[in-house]
Amino acid sequence: MPRALRPLRQPALRGCLVAMVMGCGRIRFDVLDVGERDARACALGIDATLQSHVDYATGAAPQMVRIADMNRDGVADLVSVDLNGSTVSVLVGRSDGTFATAASQSTAFNPYSGAVGDLDGNGTLDVVTANYSAGNGNSVSVLLGNGDGSLAPRTDFITGIAGVVPVAVAIADLDRDGNADLAVANYVGATIAVLLGNGDGSLRAHQDYSIGSGPQSVAVAELDGDGIADLVVTLANGTSLAVLHGNGDGSFGSPVMHSVMGDPYDAAVGDVDRDGTLDLIAANWLDNTIVVLHGQGGSSYAAAVAYPTGVEPRGIAIGDIDGDGALDIATANYSGASISVLRGYGDGTFQPFQDFATGGGAYSAAIGDLDGDGDADLAVASVFTNAISVLINTCAP
Repeated sequence: MPRALRPLRQPALRGCLVAMVMGCGRIRFDVLDVGERDARACALGIDATLQSHVDYATGAAPQMVRIADMNRDGVADLVSVDLNGSTVSVLVGRSDGTFATAASQSTAFNPYSGAVGDLDGNGTLDVVTANYSAGNGNSVSVLLGNGDGSLAPRTDFITGIAGVVPVAVAIADLDRDGNADLAVANYVGATIAVLLGNGDGSLRAHQDYSIGSGPQSVAVAELDGDGIADLVVTLANGTSLAVLHGNGDGSFGSPVMHSVMGDPYDAAVGDVDRDGTLDLIAANWLDNTIVVLHGQGGSSYAAAVAYPTGVEPRGIAIGDIDGDGALDIATANYSGASISVLRGYGDGTFQPFQDFATGGGAYSAAIGDLDGDGDADLAVASVFTNAISVLINTCAP
């Protein structure tokens, strides 16, 4: 049965379902143990509300947010990748939905996005950034975690010739050796660079796969039931998602294109209709929609179905926000300064979106239990306000 790939040796958080947008989308999502849940569904807008956003300062222009346990205390922390600050910021959680002042570590110039995972196999989480570098980038920065929420100084690895401009990265075991590997979207180079991991935080030389027009985001999931990691890539200035099926040794087949009826900026993978087959979801930023492509088994997908969102959706996240057992979708809306929530019915269809205000320039979103009450909360990277906007989900008594 197709399933989302689980991250490698990632410590468990206390929470519910965490959907990580791999940077502008670069999505990975994990189902986390929440223990005993309240028996009733905390239905958004019925028995639950999202509180007004509270902003926590980061470095300049955060373009990505992740929820992860960076200090191994069982409490959700926040990680941002800061484009203009050339930093990664870690905000340690206090278990009540509030966060400590950001601690930052330098990256290469202009990190555009990033991912969180255990690259060196020591049970602590590390951070990788894809470095735009003012349009001349060709590297990823690896910042190994110290286990206390701090990060070691970076080590850079090349993703192509100068100017390939990596803008997205995903972490997963691509060759089934138990070590974390990277898939990197080189926007100008129009390639996916695969860097296989050695298990100690170091990476081998990149292997490139031509993808056509510039790849904007990359997600990893096992799509076709063979137990091998596949790649889902959004293509800029196009109307398609590309799927690259893995061969199990870290190599990939030719891209298979699937129409999304718009300009996709970010993508996510999840079983939104609960049929045991993974579906593809893309955020079309120019026409203010998300589209759902229902998986039909193997490498077959139904025609895309569109749903409106707020203005200019850049980042997308999937999780059970209202606690009814069905996956919902959230989009970070760059021009709308909002996050749109589309509640899922569980059959693959969605209710009309509800918009909730965020800081300016909402670019990336993540879903997870930030205050330890078992309900899914939202975090949004707000570029213009140099902050992560936190929206806590509160059940009515």
